[in-house]
Amino acid sequence: FSSPLAAAVACQVLQVSPSLTPVQVGDILRRTASQSAAPDRSLGWGIINAAEAVRLAERMALQVEVEQFTLMSAFPNPASNRIVFEIMAPVVPDHASIEVYDVMGRRVATPFAGMLQPGFNRIEAGLEGLPSGVYMYVIQGNRARQTGRFVLIR
Repeated sequence: FSSPLAAAVACQVLQVSPSLTPVQVGDILRRTASQSAAPDRSLGWGIINAAEAVRLAERMALQVEVEQFTLMSAFPNPASNRIVFEIMAPVVPDHASIEVYDVMGRRVATPFAGMLQPGFNRIEAGLEGLPSGVYMYVIQGNRARQTGRFVLIR
């Protein structure tokens, strides 16, 4: 019975943002599920949160016409071995980079440097080799710059 329910939520998501691709719909359903931060073999991503999935799709639909990129989320936080950056990019492609700094201000990683595609971008960054601690990230593009922080727990 879970398949028809998941399909119904996918339909709701597509009603508020019909331009989403199947991959984007799947990402929304996974991101808003009860175990999105730590999927496992017994429950997978968990139970879909329909209301949150629709709200996220609405936010994505409103941000399609942006003039500069917008960081929608960086998760999980705290992270253990990877972090995912979700960025909404403008219609005009934009070059961007993501740099990670330690608390001393030293750049310790550059997990992404390249072109952002128009619309929704999902960038997964491996955190191998970094010790536990607090880290800052800077997402720099031609027309925008956003910063944030995350905690890494090993």
